[in-house]
This record gives sequence, structure tokens and C-alpha cells, in this order.
Amino acid sequence: MDNDAYRLVKNVWFNSGKLIAEYLKKPENPDLNLGLKIFQTTETGVHEAIEFEDYLLKNKIWDRKVILKGQIIQDLGITMTILSPDTLNLEKLLNEYKFQTGDDIYTAGKEKDWGKTLTEFIEEEVQKKYKFSQDSSVKNGSSITFVITIFGKNFLFLGDSHPILIAKAITDLGFSEIDQLVVELFKVSHHGSKSNTNEKLVKLVKTGNYFLSTDSSGDNHPHKRTLARIVKYNPSATFHFNYPQVSENILLPQDFKDFPLLKIKLTNKLEFKYDPR
Repeated sequence: MDNDAYRLVKNVWFNSGKLIAEYLKKPENPDLNLGLKIFQTTETGVHEAIEFEDYLLKNKIWDRKVILKGQIIQDLGITMTILSPDTLNLEKLLNEYKFQTGDDIYTAGKEKDWGKTLTEFIEEEVQKKYKFSQDSSVKNGSSITFVITIFGKNFLFLGDSHPILIAKAITDLGFSEIDQLVVELFKVSHHGSKSNTNEKLVKLVKTGNYFLSTDSSGDNHPHKRTLARIVKYNPSATFHFNYPQVSENILLPQDFKDFPLLKIKLTNKLEFKYDPR
């Protein structure tokens, strides 16, 4: 990050440890103090460490407001409906989170599951040979997630969130498997991890476009099992990836035979044109 990067950003959403503690009127958890290294390349991550909170305040790009489920934020003609976190997950983060301890974001990546076909995954789950297990990371469960609405079109961004929480947030908005939330784009949670997208969530959202952001070098995401859950209910889905090593290798020739309407795209920019009709 360049020292002047803040000039490009007008407002940052950040539920800092200090802010959460103030909001909940509880003691601060020092494990939540997040560092930020001013760096010159993209080769960095959460381990890199000035204090992020101090940086935001110094450069006046943070209003220190807790972001919570149910809030509706409007700015520049855009409406953002917040789906998570809720107060319970902020409490868990404040009380339970331990840096690099018991948080599966720091565990070593497992092997890719790209060698099986989509049909094999679907049949495994239909036959109950695989039981879904939700991500247990407290940190991921506190992700800020939202629906952006612009010119009447919705875009769903799920961060690293837990699917049970997001499914409830969507149903709380009045949507169901019959009356689905219609979105132009579904940014799949946690880089397509199999523990962050369940069938309930997939059935609540209607879209043709699923975006999975990862180069697959860390935890071998996305899991192909996640794609299979989506394809089971949307066999004409278009999956957008931002790295060729994923888009070119995750599917097998048999997958396209089994699902001929399925599309894979290497997408660096998504364009959605406004139609006033």
C-alpha cells in the first residue's frame, strides 16, 4: 500500500476491537488489534504489521460507526442493506477470538478437490454421504456483508461469512425459496469454501452470475463441492474467476457434458448496463 493510498478512499467500514468493546460496553480484546504495514507490493496479509485504526482516524476516512445487520446505508445513489454481522457475532468476536488460535483461516490449506466431477459431488450429498459442516471461524462469522442496490439492480457481497447467518438475514428481509432475492451478481463467501455456502443459501438467491475471488494458492479454494451445490439448483450458472489457473482447471470435460449450459469465465471487470425500462 502506498503512503498516499488513503487519498483514493473516502470512507472505510471497520468494526474494530475498540469500537466493538465500546458498543457492547465490555472490556477490549487485545487480540483484535489489527496491524497494517505500508507496503509496496501485494504480497501481504493479516500477519503484516502501524495500527490500522490509527491510520484510518489520522487520515479521516473512518466515522467509527458499528456496522450491523439491518442497517440501510444510502450514499451517491447507492443503497447498501447490511446482512451481517449481528450483535451476537460481534460478542463472539470480542469474547472468543484468539489471534492464530482456533481460527481456521490460519490453518494449512488442504488438497484441491478438483479431481471429481460436479455430478459426483451432487450425488454424494443427495445420498447423504457427505454432511455439511459450517465454518467455525469466529472471525469469518463477523464479516461485514451486504446487498448493494443501484438503478434497481442488486449485487450480493458475502465476504467470508457463515451461510446460516446470511440465510436468516435474507429471510428476515422477506425473501424465501419461492420469492427469492434476485441479484445480478453473487460474490460467493470465503473464496468458495465448501463450509461457507450451503444449499439453503443457494436456494434463497436467484442469479446467473457467481463470482469467486481467489488464486487458489493459499487454502486451495475454491472447493469444487461449492460449485456443485450451486449447479444442482442452477445448471446454467456462469462462474466468474479472476485468475486463469482457477478458471482453466477447476472443471473437467465431463462437467461440461453433464451441464452443457454451464459457463466459466475469466473476468477482470463486470459490466451491468442500466435499462430504465
